[in-house]
Amino acid sequence: MRKNIYGLLLLSLIMVLGSCYGDKGNYDYEDVNEITVDLGGTKYTYVVGNVARLEPTLTFATQEIAESELEYNWTLNGEFISDKRVLEFTVEKIASQVECQLRVTNPKTGLTYIGRTAMDFTQKYNLYGWLVLSKDEQASYLNFMTAAGTDSQIYEEHLKVYQEQNRETLPKETLGLLEHFRSGGSSSNPSSVWIVNPKADKCVDLEGAAFTKDLVLPDAFLEPSFTNNLKVKQIAELKWLTVVVDQDGKAYTRKKLSEKAFHTGKFLSTPLTFENKEVKVDRFLIIPEMRALNMAFVEGEKGQHQRILALMDYDKQSAGKVLQFTVKQEDYDKNGFYDVPKLHDLLDYEVVYLGYARPKTTGLTDGTYVMTLILKKGSEYLYQEYSVNKASTSNQIKAVPSINKPISFGNLLEGAVIYTAPYINNRTYLLIGKGNDLYYVDRTTIDRDEPIKLKTFDAEVTALNAETSQGNQLGVGLSNGKFFVLSLKTANLGEILGDPDKKEFERYYQMNGRVFDIRYRFKYSNGWT
Repeated sequence: MRKNIYGLLLLSLIMVLGSCYGDKGNYDYEDVNEITVDLGGTKYTYVVGNVARLEPTLTFATQEIAESELEYNWTLNGEFISDKRVLEFTVEKIASQVECQLRVTNPKTGLTYIGRTAMDFTQKYNLYGWLVLSKDEQASYLNFMTAAGTDSQIYEEHLKVYQEQNRETLPKETLGLLEHFRSGGSSSNPSSVWIVNPKADKCVDLEGAAFTKDLVLPDAFLEPSFTNNLKVKQIAELKWLTVVVDQDGKAYTRKKLSEKAFHTGKFLSTPLTFENKEVKVDRFLIIPEMRALNMAFVEGEKGQHQRILALMDYDKQSAGKVLQFTVKQEDYDKNGFYDVPKLHDLLDYEVVYLGYARPKTTGLTDGTYVMTLILKKGSEYLYQEYSVNKASTSNQIKAVPSINKPISFGNLLEGAVIYTAPYINNRTYLLIGKGNDLYYVDRTTIDRDEPIKLKTFDAEVTALNAETSQGNQLGVGLSNGKFFVLSLKTANLGEILGDPDKKEFERYYQMNGRVFDIRYRFKYSNGWT
């Protein structure tokens, strides 16, 4: 009896299985056609007042599905904004780290697939890019080549942004610009930009989100009337200090009450001193990322036993202290520095150039840098390098002399624009703009090799700068107002970056008048915080 029951059950199971197999054509047994939703970059930046547009890339596992057969649901921070495939909306307010999410649903299967990215909504000029100063006979102009990220190669051109944002003319006597930072800076708390002018009341600091005037220099002095007769030459902005140098070389300092704010504390009308004497600043060099030292400067009269001194910005207590570089005599001797200029005494040589670079073997944040010097006496040129170590105290800055070589470039350096490319590991370029030509030479073989011509432009080279985030780009300004961005990567050295559909020498940005100063805008930090 039990055997018969088992037999009946087995027969029934076979019949059921056979029935299922026979009906296979009536059911959909295909693999699920999964959808991958890709929203591109990890973050997008859009300007308030502009239209933000984002088109997703949909990838299907088996076969493509028509756009009309899918449902779309876009949200920003969880709030519904659109049911279209391509997202378009007008940015209405400033915000950062906004989560953008797209849910794509296939109604036939009921399955939903999700893509995510982040967005920043910012003011018009709160972006990365190149700041370019140009001038003609009527005025100076602040121009901004904006980019969404630090590795961009194509920039959007914004001309005369100072005039646009402040409804006034930027004086043609303008000398230069300087981006500066504060601790705790971020995308929503960007850098500011000094515009330097010989007249103190025309020296203005522009807030970084819109480039509107935030401060006029006399307002930063304890006695604003003191600036009535002050003729400004340069401005340096460090973490704790602001330094104003006048046309006579006198330096006036302001110590900030907080490194997290741009304009706390006041300038005194007493000049900076060293060894109980007023210092005479001929030129200075700001070195980002050093933390313990942010400024070196040439002190004294040109060609009259000048020296290189350090201005400390180690901490709030030591900020403003002037030090002489500590160099061992044995290091001078070991590297062939005998009867030649030294940091504490440049003899009767004139400083033609003062720059800095990263050593080949170090990263960007270890606090060590190479100081580069080009000196001149008569028709003789001398190239020197010093390795400057990160200070471990506020009382000593150590330097090790490493290169002292004569340069035999004929008259190439006369009236040239000289620039040490600062950030490029394992690429030791010295760049020289002379007339319409741009040259480069390896600093390590500068006494043996002739400079190599990189480009010939259609006008005189007037400005060079390569202090970009990775040091892979070089900004070149010309006397006819053209501004080029060149690659400094070994593989494509000298290639003009920009719109790939244009011929190489059409890839430029056009300013009014003559370009005379350029800076890459980091927007925040640059290693200062």
